[in-house]
Amino acid sequence: MRIETSSLNAFSVAPEQGRSSKPLNILGLDVFVKLANTDSNGAVAIFQHAVPPMGGPPLHRHSREDEWFYVLDGEITVEVD
Repeated sequence: MRIETSSLNAFSVAPEQGRSSKPLNILGLDVFVKLANTDSNGAVAIFQHAVPPMGGPPLHRHSREDEWFYVLDGEITVEVD
């Protein structure tokens, strides 16, 4: 049996700050990279962005990863399967 361990460095990111030098522009919205996959050895990536009403990502699917949303204000409608 082989057990791999790794250690990660702690850091904090301010609300209007990301891990990249400037926000990403995805579908015209500023998207902040809060945790890059390089920060977690490829285990997870976290992005933050404000979505206007009736906005959000187009219908799509992921074949290799999960996607989740954490809504701070308002509501979201999703289609599953």
